Amino acid sequence: MSGAGRGALVALAMALASAGCAGGGEGRRAAELGSPSAETGAETGAETGAAAAARDLEPGAPALDEAAARQLLAERFRAAGLRVRYDVLVARAGAYELTVDGYDPERRTGYEYVAERERERDLEAGERAQLARAPEVRILVLDAASATEIAARADAFLAALADAESARP
Repeated sequence: MSGAGRGALVALAMALASAGCAGGGEGRRAAELGSPSAETGAETGAETGAAAAARDLEPGAPALDEAAARQLLAERFRAAGLRVRYDVLVARAGAYELTVDGYDPERRTGYEYVAERERERDLEAGERAQLARAPEVRILVLDAASATEIAARADAFLAALADAESARP
């Protein structure tokens, strides 16, 4: 890897680590998200800081767990000006009913991360299709992915949202 490439990798790793997106701090993120490990504040044994962020930049990087993905997505959506609330029911009679991980009720925009262990029970293909066509809500649905993939998809979704909102009269 070139010196410039290594420098960019370190800068990204430091940014992710300082944002709480890469390894470490699992007890804090768990507390924010209300998971069982929040009660003990115990670390989960995940890699810390730059090592985890650098690992996530490698091809075939492992998918983030639910807590880390939710944290990363919340940060991206908040940076784009959305007011994220956690675990919000989004429903349309006869079409879909889903408790999304994060949602801004005023802008009717949110996200749902489907972790590997949830894939079979969380969101059916028909519900995904209905959600994608629903004019009243905009939900980014992400299957389990690495931090890099999640960030890229969230940024693309939010850029398209900003373009659509700025095009409105």
